[in-house]
Amino acid sequence: MRNIFLLVLLVCISLFISRFSHEHSNTNDGKEYTYAAHNLLHNNTLYSGNLDAELDYRLFSKRTVGFPLILLFQHINPYILAVFQILLILISFFLGLQLLRHYTLKRQAFLLYSIGFITQLAFLLHVGFVLSDLLLASLISILVLIYYTSKSSFKVKTIAISVLWASALLVKPILLPTAWLSPLIFVFILVKHKKAEPFTLLPFLAFLVFSFFNYTSTKIFEYSSISTINLTQYNAKLAMAKKYGYDSAQHFVNSPSLAIPRTEAEYSSYLANAKEMGVSAILKNLTAYTQVHILGCIKTIVDPGRFELYTFFNETTNETSLTEMMFSRNWNGIKKSLSANYWLIIVLLVSTLFSLLKFLGFVFCLRSGKEMKFLLLTIAYFVVITGPVGAARFFLPVSILFIVCSAIGWGAILQFFQKSSKRQ
Repeated sequence: MRNIFLLVLLVCISLFISRFSHEHSNTNDGKEYTYAAHNLLHNNTLYSGNLDAELDYRLFSKRTVGFPLILLFQHINPYILAVFQILLILISFFLGLQLLRHYTLKRQAFLLYSIGFITQLAFLLHVGFVLSDLLLASLISILVLIYYTSKSSFKVKTIAISVLWASALLVKPILLPTAWLSPLIFVFILVKHKKAEPFTLLPFLAFLVFSFFNYTSTKIFEYSSISTINLTQYNAKLAMAKKYGYDSAQHFVNSPSLAIPRTEAEYSSYLANAKEMGVSAILKNLTAYTQVHILGCIKTIVDPGRFELYTFFNETTNETSLTEMMFSRNWNGIKKSLSANYWLIIVLLVSTLFSLLKFLGFVFCLRSGKEMKFLLLTIAYFVVITGPVGAARFFLPVSILFIVCSAIGWGAILQFFQKSSKRQ
């Protein structure tokens, strides 16, 4: 296992050197996180854009405060951040090992897990990005590990899970729907155990406090604008692309009603219009939306990390995503986009093969009969909530849990064939 750890460390160091030895492109999300940290430090406001340019009121609440604060502690230094990301990768590796040890002590399973980890392209390439996903992955992995392995008292365990849950919510708003479970869990424990556990309200409290913080900037009580943005720019748009084609989808998102809001009044109108138009487009094209949602869930799991690979090596990608081109049946565009760099295509195909093998292991893990309901529910949540977008970076927070399940599943497959060969 020491050799595997050294291999993971070597890969991380190699990616670190590659990251800073050639010109690289930053992601839009990375730019927004950097702006948010800078504005938080110098202007005492959480705005994910350039305050000297024309304002986009969506950017006041688009990014949550967790990751910008981490950037501040690192002086918004890309070298320090890359080292921090490497540490998160190594920590995640060991967290996965500890979780796997809860289910099996077979050396074969740990070897399978290590192979799965080292071939998780999207996860490793995040060394070079200013993104919060590795931090969120570590928090979720620790939370699940405590849930299954902690021998502490119920109270201590509840406090630890609640703090991690609230912290994860502050890192990324993808967990926002779970905040509403917080009061329900508080009531459930109160009724079942006849005692109050106030720490279980932490996630809901984080939601309230941060929503009020955003209200001071936009006069809108909301946790994050990204939910509304995704509703129109991804969910509804992809449903329209599936039903009517790319031009109709583009016409939908370019509607004057969805224009960038520059004032408080415009932002209030934007939110109302976006929610009404987005929900209406989905309901009117429910069959198409259901199809793109299901396909997006599958793509989330098997996507080898095309976005990460092309961005890390500074390869240009189309303004139109592959998902949009796929649903609008623009096969020539997909072919042109993928044929730009042949060696990246080879890496992508090999990574896709490993992704499919991991998915096969995950399927067999479901038949193993092991107690992992909470683990599987956590994975399922991220797959379903990502929906039509369907990309590896949105699955990254639970990729360690997924690799653990895959290793268990492949262990069961290999054991089956070993028993079959002995019978013969």
